[in-house]
Amino acid sequence: MLARLMMPRVHFLASISHDMRTPLNGILGFTDLALNTEDQLKRKEYLTKIAASGQLMLNLVNDVLDLSKIESGKLELNKEVFAVKDFLDSLMASVQQSAIDKDITLTSDIQTGNFVYIREDKTRLQQIMLNIISNAVKYTLRGGHVHIVVKNHPTDQQGHNTLFTVTDDGIGMSREFLAHVFEPFSQEHAKEAEGVEGTGLGMSIVKRIINLMGGGIEVQSSKGKGTTFTVSLAVENVEGGAADRSTTEELDYAALQGKRILVCEDNKMNVEILQVLLKSQGMLVETADNGQLAVEKFAQSQTGYYDAIIMDIRMPVMDGLEATKAIRALDKVDAQAVPIIANSADVFKEEVERFLAAGMNNYVPKPIDKKRLYETLCEELEKRQK
Repeated sequence: MLARLMMPRVHFLASISHDMRTPLNGILGFTDLALNTEDQLKRKEYLTKIAASGQLMLNLVNDVLDLSKIESGKLELNKEVFAVKDFLDSLMASVQQSAIDKDITLTSDIQTGNFVYIREDKTRLQQIMLNIISNAVKYTLRGGHVHIVVKNHPTDQQGHNTLFTVTDDGIGMSREFLAHVFEPFSQEHAKEAEGVEGTGLGMSIVKRIINLMGGGIEVQSSKGKGTTFTVSLAVENVEGGAADRSTTEELDYAALQGKRILVCEDNKMNVEILQVLLKSQGMLVETADNGQLAVEKFAQSQTGYYDAIIMDIRMPVMDGLEATKAIRALDKVDAQAVPIIANSADVFKEEVERFLAAGMNNYVPKPIDKKRLYETLCEELEKRQK
């Protein structure tokens, strides 16, 4: 009995280990090559491959975290209002270059009638569609076609009123594999797909998120002829709605110019990365390698000297949570007002809630996405000025 219970976990760990070692081999191998060549073109090529391997590793980590959240019932949906056309345009833009690189014709069609704005979890819907569309591009041969359709229809028995369809004329899937397409680590190894990399978790996560959203997904495929994925959902039509600011405005990073920021981080490599990113936007950067030093620097500074603080969580002497509480408790005019942004590899909702409860204003996860870093800083600085 114990052996039967342990087998899925053993298989999962073995699969994760294998899939992590693949990009890790690329990162370490090409790093060694980059360090030992004087050829600048070769070095750039190796660095590009390191970046691609690193992104694959990050995708795997994110997929595992999503799978863990879903399995534990901790993945929550956050609905927002957005424009259907803007949403589809952003999807197309995300995969456009990949399609161009393979000379694939990428087309789309909106048949939503009066559904101009809808309310749905935009992030999760984007995750679903990007998984499907990027797979369509990856598994379609050079010169092929990928077509995306968003279509409304009368509400069916399941309460669904909107279809998202992705059709390609790619390599297709065998009848045997179709039965396993939504299983974790499920990948069909076809000769035509040599060189195509993935975690094997994407479609499993897609299916589970769709289930969580109360939707359905169907797939039709023929070997050598192509594949069609159809996602059916019940979306809320928002008449005369307004898309969120994030979909209609680009934040002006010029707002960061000349702002002074205190970076609290004990890892020297992370400090260096943050310094380069922040200074590239004209920010003035000071550092503290533990929470206690951060508190002391802020306490001794003139009112308004620091415009914002980036706070790591796990640091020696005093951690980020304690440091934040200590700063908020200081008898200084700006102690309550200064934006404190958590920067941590802890990404679960409960952890983020702890950061906010300690007095932090926002959160930027590691590895750092520079766009998210800049936008978060701009948002918090804008709030402070109001």
